Amino acid sequence: MDIHGVDWTVLVQTSWSTWDNGYIADSVERFPNRFIGHGLIDPQNPNNAEQVRYWIQERGLVGFRFHPMYYPDEKILLTHQSRTLFLGILIDWEHTVMTTIATCWGEMAYRDSGESGHPLLFLHGTGCGASDWTSVIEKLPCEQRCIALDFRGHGRSAVPTKTFTLGSLADDVLYLADHLGIQNIEIVGHSLGGMVGMEVARRSSRIVGLVLLEGWTSLSSAGSAFNAGRFYGSLSQTAVARIQQKSKETRSRFKSEIWHNFWESVENFDAYVYLDQARISICEVFGGLGRNDLTVQKLRIPPNPNIQWVWIPNAGHYLPHECPVEVAKVISTYCVS
Repeated sequence: MDIHGVDWTVLVQTSWSTWDNGYIADSVERFPNRFIGHGLIDPQNPNNAEQVRYWIQERGLVGFRFHPMYYPDEKILLTHQSRTLFLGILIDWEHTVMTTIATCWGEMAYRDSGESGHPLLFLHGTGCGASDWTSVIEKLPCEQRCIALDFRGHGRSAVPTKTFTLGSLADDVLYLADHLGIQNIEIVGHSLGGMVGMEVARRSSRIVGLVLLEGWTSLSSAGSAFNAGRFYGSLSQTAVARIQQKSKETRSRFKSEIWHNFWESVENFDAYVYLDQARISICEVFGGLGRNDLTVQKLRIPPNPNIQWVWIPNAGHYLPHECPVEVAKVISTYCVS
């Protein structure tokens, strides 16, 4: 590759290598900046849907192919065994397709499940994207309308060339709400997304509820409230590497002065007064790993009767990745939808 000036290549599992995609996955894990992995899946395996999820979510592959030579007398795409797999593909496709709208800083990408009714708006953390919510959203009722956006410079949204702040991200959320013509929104925010969600709620009465997944009252709370070593929880090394690589790539898109200005606004953010006075339903969700006797005090969440706490045992910071089932249950319990 280096000799011929090839930066990226797609590795495809060969037909004679059985259904074990380990070599491809190991290669992708070792060289995540050079390889994209496509595996081989058995269309007749009744657990092929779970196999696909394993190879994508745990081992970093991005696609698969069938090989009909193994079943010359079967219409493998029409067999009962593949029904669950194709239903899963349709669900994931719906969660992957994104739309863009023009803003003053460039194109903002978002996905909208399109169902009518009360919407949930999902806001991701720093260095993440709308796709990080997929495992959570697919655990919610299929009729629930779910909207997720990519913040400036994240995911498929354009990279801003002018300075912006955390407040600018809140403006973007309200701009999207205006564009979609939606009222009475509940926000589910993770980390930075939770902080932006509080700023949006402070500015607009359209926000009727917040589910904050380690959405810090202030950034200082994030650094001192828990014991060290709990950040990635029980995530696999592959999942951690994928999160770190995505975050690194996102950060590299920005000019240093633009990112510095933005991050300074994040460091200066403090939602204590808002939380103290909030009159909407707020659910504060935290992973239980690293909790100590001073954790609750250092998180600086005021004793407001509209605020409820949820602790997810044995979980770290990346709750949407680590425990999507539990997160979906919290959303279903505390959101008025």
